[in-house]
Amino acid sequence: MSFCCDVKRDGASDAQVSDGDKPQLYREAAESLRRLASQCTLPDIQGDVLDLSARFERMAMYFEAQRHGAARDKGKS
Repeated sequence: MSFCCDVKRDGASDAQVSDGDKPQLYREAAESLRRLASQCTLPDIQGDVLDLSARFERMAMYFEAQRHGAARDKGKS
């Protein structure tokens, strides 16, 4: 089974991942977690992995909201 918890691309460090890339990276991790959950045979573990996937989706939405808020604030200046 292949599962990658490392959401960095091309060996980039955390400092090199821009805030603009974070929503997509979190969504990719969430999708990987959903695929992993579909392979789980234990319902408790499957539920935990799906909960984690939902948290990654919420983090993606948070970073998108931050990006849109920053863009809106720049437009006011």
